[in-house]
Amino acid sequence: MKETFVIGDVHGCFHTLVALLERLPAHAEIIMVGDLCDRGLYSCEVIDLVIERGFRVVLGNHDVYMIEELEKCLSDNSYCPKWIRDPSFLGGPTVASYRDRNEKAAEHVTWLKTLPTYIEHDTFFITHGFGLPYYQNRSLSSAQFAMIRNRLHSPYRDTWEKGWEEYPVINIFGHESDETIRRGSNWICIDTGCGFENKLTALSLTTLNTISILVDPQDFSTEVSM
Repeated sequence: MKETFVIGDVHGCFHTLVALLERLPAHAEIIMVGDLCDRGLYSCEVIDLVIERGFRVVLGNHDVYMIEELEKCLSDNSYCPKWIRDPSFLGGPTVASYRDRNEKAAEHVTWLKTLPTYIEHDTFFITHGFGLPYYQNRSLSSAQFAMIRNRLHSPYRDTWEKGWEEYPVINIFGHESDETIRRGSNWICIDTGCGFENKLTALSLTTLNTISILVDPQDFSTEVSM
């Protein structure tokens, strides 16, 4: 039986992703928690690799920004949405990775639009943001919107379902970066700050052990090109 790994937010870090994949079993099944783009320099290359290898992916909030804004940015150099202006989003490197690749950009945007907001794998519930408090209503569009953006310490806790702490699934998600993974009784957050030049982490669904690697400096250095 194939071992399945869930990989945290990659944020355009192509070299780091390749290095992590080389540490995993050759025929492992890969699921990714979204935020494939932004911050790192190689969003286009990351998404190309993910599509080529047929990895399963849930939609992240940065992927949504790319869907909404990328093609406008490529067609109008003066267009500067919050996705580019706001330093917390850092969509500029994503736009740069698609310059002179308009057909590729359209292809990738179309693919991103097909991504689900959650994946259920055995007893695991895989989302981008903290999705567990919306599990019972996961098919509703309002819950799916929330699952992309919700955090462990959300100010919108009044929208959370009662009794989520007892749900018999384990929610694996990203979205909230920290230096190490965080675990609760039925949730695991695996975003270890790849987009902030920290680490990228893969979690085995067989053992619940993790493999982490430091970010490759090439993914943020403009002095190194592909």
